[in-house]
Amino acid sequence: MFSAKGDDGKLYVSGQIPDAKSRDYSCLSCDSPVIHVNRSYRGLLNIVAEHFRHPKQQGGHPTRHMTWQTGHIVNKLLENFRTAQYDFETDKVYDVNGTQFATDLTVRDKREDVKPDSVVTLETVVMVESESFGFQPFHDAVRAFSNQGIYSMLIFSAAGIENKNGKYFRDANRRRAPRNLKKISGNEKDAFKLMERNFYFDHDNQLFKQVDFKSYSENVPDPCNPCRRGRSRPRDKESRAECKFYYKCTGYAWDIGMIELMDFKIPVEEFSSDKFTISYWKTKSGLLLARMDPLTKIDET
Repeated sequence: MFSAKGDDGKLYVSGQIPDAKSRDYSCLSCDSPVIHVNRSYRGLLNIVAEHFRHPKQQGGHPTRHMTWQTGHIVNKLLENFRTAQYDFETDKVYDVNGTQFATDLTVRDKREDVKPDSVVTLETVVMVESESFGFQPFHDAVRAFSNQGIYSMLIFSAAGIENKNGKYFRDANRRRAPRNLKKISGNEKDAFKLMERNFYFDHDNQLFKQVDFKSYSENVPDPCNPCRRGRSRPRDKESRAECKFYYKCTGYAWDIGMIELMDFKIPVEEFSSDKFTISYWKTKSGLLLARMDPLTKIDET
C-alpha cells in the first residue's frame, strides 16, 4: 500500500512523508495497523518505493500484491501524476454490487464539460502487474468499473537487464528472427486482445511505453519422417502427414510455407516517455479503457 492514515489523523502518501518513523499508521480501508517500510534501492536505477503493509494474516479486504517492480512503477506513476496535476489516491478498494476490487491508483481528471461553466471528472483506475495474475478476475474488474463509468489501465513490468526475471515483454531470441521480436502469451496476450494496446514500464530506461503488436510469420518446415517406409522421402502429402520425426531423423525438411506464430509478435511502440497524460476511449463491447498521451508543458503560474 502507498497511503495510510497517521495517528495524528492525517493522510500520508509514499514519497511525501516527513519523519516517517515518528508516528503509527492505520489502513485506510479497514483501519487496522499497518507497518511503514522505508524506501530502498535495488541496483543503480531501480528504487523500492516507500510503502505500507499489513502484518501477516491481518487486513480483511483484498490488497494488491507488492513486488519491488510494482513498487518502483507506482512510485514513478505518483511522480507522473503530480507533474500532470491530476488528483489521485492509492490503494482504493471499490465495492461493486457486493464484490470488492483492489487497485493500485485511482486518478481523477477534471475537464471542462460541453455545458458552459461546467466541469466533468473522469476517473481511471491503474493496476500494475509484474508476476502471474488471473486474467479473468482482471477482465471482471474492468467490466465492473466500466459499468460504473470508470476507465481502466493495466501496466506491465517489462523484462530487461534490470529486470532479468521479468515475465512480460520478453525477447523471443529466435534464430533468423528480427531482434526486437517478442514472445507474447498467456495473460499478456489476453490483455492485448482485450485492450488492443499493451502498456509497459521499461526499468532499464525508466520509461513508460504504449505498444501495438504486428503478427509474425516464419517459413516452417514440415517435420515428417519416412523411416517406416524406407530411407527415401515419401512422395505424397498423405504419407508425409503421417510421419512425425522426419526432420529429426534425416535432416531433410519439407517446406510448407509461411505460418503465423501466434505467441510471437513484432512490437510497434506508439509512445515512450517518462511522463504522460491520460486519454480515454470506449470499445465496441462497452469497456472504458485509458491510454497514454504525451505530457504537454504544464503552466506553473
